[in-house]
Amino acid sequence: MIVLLAVALSTGLLAMVALLPLGFWAAVIGAPLVASSAATLAGGLLAWRTISRDRQRRKLEAQTGVMVSALRDVTHRAEPVSPAPKVAQRRLGL
Repeated sequence: MIVLLAVALSTGLLAMVALLPLGFWAAVIGAPLVASSAATLAGGLLAWRTISRDRQRRKLEAQTGVMVSALRDVTHRAEPVSPAPKVAQRRLGL
């Protein structure tokens, strides 16, 4: 929000200075239009960047989930699970 406000104020002032040689009313009418347009473009750019980052984060989270699942499968295959409790195995000397 602060970025949009800064963009609107700075472009509005620059437009007013640039349009002042054309006339006072041209500067008064044109500056808010330029400021609004610049703020709209800046807001669109910020939204696009946020959506892009969110998509990248979701892809990485999905890859992490697949990797964790694969590691769990590997650990379950590597350690044979006995149906008997471990206490009974120790008593039998296994």
